[in-house]
Amino acid sequence: MTDQTALTGPARPRGVFEQQTMSSILDLAHFRFYVIDVLSREVIHANHVQEAGPAQGSVKCHELIYQSERPCLTCPIGELLDANGQPNGRVLTSERFNEVEDCWFQLQEGTLTLSDGRTAMYSIATDISQVKQMQNSLAEAHAELTFKNQLLENLMVTDTLTGLFNRRKLDEVLSQECLRAQRTGSPMALILADIDKFKQVNDTHGHLLGDQLLVAIAGMLQQGVRQVDTVGRWGGEEFMILCPDTSLAGACTVAQSIRGMIEQHEFAVVGHKTCCFGVSEYQPGDSPQDIIRRADGALYRAKHGGRNQVCAG
Repeated sequence: MTDQTALTGPARPRGVFEQQTMSSILDLAHFRFYVIDVLSREVIHANHVQEAGPAQGSVKCHELIYQSERPCLTCPIGELLDANGQPNGRVLTSERFNEVEDCWFQLQEGTLTLSDGRTAMYSIATDISQVKQMQNSLAEAHAELTFKNQLLENLMVTDTLTGLFNRRKLDEVLSQECLRAQRTGSPMALILADIDKFKQVNDTHGHLLGDQLLVAIAGMLQQGVRQVDTVGRWGGEEFMILCPDTSLAGACTVAQSIRGMIEQHEFAVVGHKTCCFGVSEYQPGDSPQDIIRRADGALYRAKHGGRNQVCAG
């Protein structure tokens, strides 16, 4: 009769066989696997992926994984136990950066009861550094694209010389303000401003000085209005100011104030200059073209009535 023991070798306790088999299987895994005693924080098992090698009962988890003398402030053990200190069945997923290894890990952590009665926390740590790098690259690319889109949008609505809104943006804001005035019944006024004898500046001093004058007056227009008002270059030497919640009389007062400020200012090289202003107010049923037409008519009367004045239409 064949000796069965000679063929199979000495019998081994089943628990030892299972533990060794499980350890061997875990050593083949590409993720890191830890089993930690929840009371002592000692590492019961760590598979071979950990550079420090397997550790059993001789080192605490924060020492082995993070080379820290103190337990982690974000340690999840308390969230994984019930009021009696027993496993509560929860599994937590989180991401954490390991400064020691300069790597990001995704952690899946839970608790279980070992065969010897101890309560342990298990932690499955997967290196997601490449994923994080891709996410960061995508985030940077998205931020750059957003910035460029915003820059492009600003360029599309901005007058490149004065930095004010351009006619396209003024048309958009005027349409919105007319709709708002129609819906709420609140007043809204429009001011057109035109630099008197601007062509003489270009003819006498050149277009560079003419551009400098436009920039200077644009700044004074912005200085003379509220933050809620919209100032833009309507075209050439003409500017538009949109004044929400403002009556015709109120807008005329604003225009007179700006007119006086410009009249008293001495500009470089060209000296004193003046402007004409045409003012109109939204009336029920007005289209944007209606309110512009009345302001333009008032501006025409101001220019042909002696210049340097404000007229309402």
